[in-house]
Amino acid sequence: MDTSTQLAPIQTRNRIQRIGLIFGVFVFAIILCGPALPGMDAHAARQLGLAVDHPDVVSVAYSAKATLALTALMVIWWVTEAAPFPVTALLPGLMLPVLQVTGMRDGQTYLFTNKVAYTGYASPVIYLFLAGFLLAAAMQKSGLDRRITLAFLTWRKTAQGPASLLLLMMSATAFLSMWISNTATAAMMLPIAVSVLQALGEKPGQSRLGSAMLLGIAWAASIGGIGTLIGSPPNGIVVGILAEKDVTQINFLRWMEFGMPVAICGLLAAWGVLLLMFRPRITEASRATEALIEQKRLLGGWSADEKLTVTIFAAVASLWVTQPFWKYVLPGGLVDAVSGIGVYEIGLGCALLLFLIPVESDTWRSVLQWKDSHRVDWGTLVLFGGGIALSKAMFGTGLTDWLANEFIESMGSVAPWICFIAVVLLIDFLTEITSNTAVTTMMSPILISLAPGLHLDPIVLCVGAAMASSMAFMLPVATPPNALVYATGYFRIGQMIKAGFVMNIIGCAILVAVTYVLAGNVLPLLSP
Repeated sequence: MDTSTQLAPIQTRNRIQRIGLIFGVFVFAIILCGPALPGMDAHAARQLGLAVDHPDVVSVAYSAKATLALTALMVIWWVTEAAPFPVTALLPGLMLPVLQVTGMRDGQTYLFTNKVAYTGYASPVIYLFLAGFLLAAAMQKSGLDRRITLAFLTWRKTAQGPASLLLLMMSATAFLSMWISNTATAAMMLPIAVSVLQALGEKPGQSRLGSAMLLGIAWAASIGGIGTLIGSPPNGIVVGILAEKDVTQINFLRWMEFGMPVAICGLLAAWGVLLLMFRPRITEASRATEALIEQKRLLGGWSADEKLTVTIFAAVASLWVTQPFWKYVLPGGLVDAVSGIGVYEIGLGCALLLFLIPVESDTWRSVLQWKDSHRVDWGTLVLFGGGIALSKAMFGTGLTDWLANEFIESMGSVAPWICFIAVVLLIDFLTEITSNTAVTTMMSPILISLAPGLHLDPIVLCVGAAMASSMAFMLPVATPPNALVYATGYFRIGQMIKAGFVMNIIGCAILVAVTYVLAGNVLPLLSP
């Protein structure tokens, strides 16, 4: 389930939310006031080289229990939506200093003061997504997103049949979703698709083409987000946590090495599933093309805002992709000069140009003004910060190691590839009913500690989990795009669940297969 932080705030809580609000606090209190986690004091003593009754060891053992209590509270509130997602994500910044949580690092202890706790909310990955949100805001404000879509759909009049029309719609949706949120992409594509269906005389509830096309838009909006680092919030969460733990730094191109093959294969599979399950038909294909061409004609010529936005968009995408190769192609002196420029600086620098470069000679107006910042999903940025702050506490107190050891002891000896498949399936179906960002936030620290015991690479395990969280295709509540297309009435809930279940399984199979094939060349997946 995707996190939609732009929805209206909760006015009244339903029964589940009320129960979740109280139950979360109850579980928090029970864990916090309960006995110490079994074996946690011994683990802390080994890490610190002290006796189990040393005050520092006792403090760390208590801190692990307190962090577990906080984690349980946040999970319950996220699952039941007892509080807005960003509000829950602010809890680590508040509670870690209040609970006087103590962490371990290099054989020494340190206190989670407010300065330590709030560093997670200033992670560089947050500014990378801020840059992406600002770029998306410029595309939406200028109308560039709609122009790109219609140009794609009317290219050489290739939409001559149901299969080609569906593939074009899904491809355009997936491409835009690589750069802007899946919700914004689906909301922009929906009126285009509905106008085409109306031109063809396709009616809600009676159209196989309508069912396939609208489900295709929702699915493609989720699949496209897998392709790039900024395509979906879970991608950023995983990258931030891996960097925080000093596991690895994943740049834009490195993510695409995994993400693009999964996205392309997933898109083609989704297209095939929709064609086979709905068998759409078009009696007069020319009407669809004419409707799209008419919408494109109404856009008129390129505006100055669109020209500048597409220039900056092309520049930032090119720089993101080529940045890892600068050290090989630039002169030595220039390499040193640009050594401080990474994906974060590229993104933020180009985004700021949208506020600075004038597009009108008389007024010196820029594409974006600060009032346009309402288009930025600030709640998602808070979610990033809360997730990273909580993961710092889980790692620092040794809670992730404790959870991983408990899991491995209970599981016994299991083949690594079976564990990987189990994680992918678990994340996939879990995100049908709860936030994919919340699931990724909770699972990533545990998976990093779990990976060595399962003989899996933590990078592959976490990246696979993040991608699986974007494959929720069954339920309207799973993602905002699913809810948007379901509201049109072109298909029944039973049709959505049936087709979505098939696509969930196929999507997981594609993710596992692509990861297994690529891991040998990019990262080791399985132990010898």
